[in-house]
Amino acid sequence: MKRELAVLIAFCILLGTGIATDVVQPGPPPMGETRGIDPGLPWTDNITTDITWDTSYPYIWVKKNIWVAAGAVLTITEGATVKFNPGTGLYVNGGIIANGAPFKNVTFMPYTNTPATSDWHGIQLENSTVPSIFNHASVKFSESGIMCWGSEATITNSSIEYTYFHGILAGEGSTMLIKNNYINFTTWSGIITDNRSNAVVVNNNIRSSYYGVVCYDTAEIQNNLIRLCILGILAWGDANITFNQVRDCMDGIHGFYASPRVENNLIVSCDGNGTRFIHSNAILNNNTLVYNNVGMDIDYESKNLLDTMQNNLVNGIDIRDCFFVGKKDMVIDGLFIDSGWSKGYYGSLTAQGSVTLYDCKNITIQNSTIIHTRSAVFATNSTFKIYNTRFENSTRSQVYLEANATGASFNRSVDPTAVIIGGDNCLFQTFDNFRVTVEDYYGEPILGARVIVRENQLVLHDLTTNLSGITPILVVKDRTVSDSGVISSPLNVEVLIDGYNFEPNPITGIYVNQTREISFTDLGDIFPPTIQNVSVADGDRTFPLNGTIRIRFNEPMNRTSVENAFSITGNVTGTFSWDGFNVTFTPDSLDYGAYYTVIISTAAADEWGNNIDSPISFSFTTVQAPGTSSNTIWIVLVVIFLIGGVAGIFILKKLK
Repeated sequence: MKRELAVLIAFCILLGTGIATDVVQPGPPPMGETRGIDPGLPWTDNITTDITWDTSYPYIWVKKNIWVAAGAVLTITEGATVKFNPGTGLYVNGGIIANGAPFKNVTFMPYTNTPATSDWHGIQLENSTVPSIFNHASVKFSESGIMCWGSEATITNSSIEYTYFHGILAGEGSTMLIKNNYINFTTWSGIITDNRSNAVVVNNNIRSSYYGVVCYDTAEIQNNLIRLCILGILAWGDANITFNQVRDCMDGIHGFYASPRVENNLIVSCDGNGTRFIHSNAILNNNTLVYNNVGMDIDYESKNLLDTMQNNLVNGIDIRDCFFVGKKDMVIDGLFIDSGWSKGYYGSLTAQGSVTLYDCKNITIQNSTIIHTRSAVFATNSTFKIYNTRFENSTRSQVYLEANATGASFNRSVDPTAVIIGGDNCLFQTFDNFRVTVEDYYGEPILGARVIVRENQLVLHDLTTNLSGITPILVVKDRTVSDSGVISSPLNVEVLIDGYNFEPNPITGIYVNQTREISFTDLGDIFPPTIQNVSVADGDRTFPLNGTIRIRFNEPMNRTSVENAFSITGNVTGTFSWDGFNVTFTPDSLDYGAYYTVIISTAAADEWGNNIDSPISFSFTTVQAPGTSSNTIWIVLVVIFLIGGVAGIFILKKLK
């Protein structure tokens, strides 16, 4: 069908440039040639009294503009042909009766062997005093076909083809019945009903025009077949448009700034919109639209027509079910829309969305499936949220925000790159589930770890891990869509708990569209071990020869490193034994009264390889050998006695 429209447009261009078609009719010889006397009846006089043109001559040759004066009637009998010189036309102030018969049309055409559009002006009725009739007439290759102002005319069973402007124009003040006509390749419009005209357009076959029918008034447009036009019917007035078929056009029926009655029409296979209403309060009932690229386009300013429309089926679906106006706190749950594709149709239901929200607040769409659509959700002056919903084959966008609309998506329902911001004051945000796992060095869950989730410096969540070492499911923002584009929202997560080492901590630059879960695992002890207790006091002078040295650390130690770091002066050897965090050294042999120093160097390390900060040392003296203490006492006593005796003798001598 697109190819056919392309051919139509190309043909219209050819018509507009005056390139001839292959239709050949009798006419004068080409310039520079001569032949016998022309068989036609030349006509140059205006018509002021009743007159009849018949088939006495092969054709009537109109050589200049001809006027039918007021009160006069031009009658043209069946089978007669009227040919017009270039730039001429027929102007009627009286009346014209062109009454042909089947296969005996009254024909109006240019006087040329190579006819082309606009070869002659056409037929114009203006303030005619007598009703005019065109029945079984044929009008070809004119600038405009039949135009009527301030006159009454009936055009039936006729054909109008290859005109540049209009096929038929019902101008101001006219009353026209346009019925059972074939109108083809009229470059601009097939039929126009102008302001303040009274026209009935019924049972016509119109094809291959830019506009099929244009209504500026309250015309009756009924039971017409319109095909291969750019736009089938354009209503600028409150016309009654009923029981028409519009097929294979670019668009079907438009209502602009008017309130036409559009009922019982069939619109099929339009490459654009089946119907389109802009600033319209049209009455829509019982229309059927199938196989169109878009079924109905009902803009925000036309929302009031939704209150009264009934039984308008697009691909078998009542289009009213796609629009929600003025709803609040409503939940749409379990919706399935495939635009009728499962029944063999194609195309989208609306130009807006399969779900269209106008003036709605706090709408929830959840657990739904919307596929084969132009936009799945369309919103104007509305707020909404989407949960657990699947969108597929949205040819324009998954979500379209027209103006003053705010939406949010959860559970990865909406791809933020498939959101269109189409107006001011619109914002869309996507949220996703996120959680944090905290484990120790051995992979065991850590209970009670404090987890802080931030977006920039804003704290979104502050909570602790459960028995499984996991936070509850957290809802966090993923991306924001505005007229500035799609902006990601990186998170940073910090874990706080004593005695554990997590690196890095915090973790920054987390995007939940890339990962929905992160883990913190303790890297093990990074702190140097310390000695909590030594069984020998530094400076002890009574250390028994069979004594042991017991040292307690604050954590599990690398035993080999501790034993290698342990030394005692005098090359004392011994054995080590371990009990948890405790190490005991039992010397093989110590000397009586000997002074010893124990050193633990910084080579001592814990199980994670952390060395003690500085060497540790302490000293002790072993007990004296048996008997050594009593002999010493006696010696001391003798010395004291001798000193005392000498002192006494010295004092006695002084006294003498």
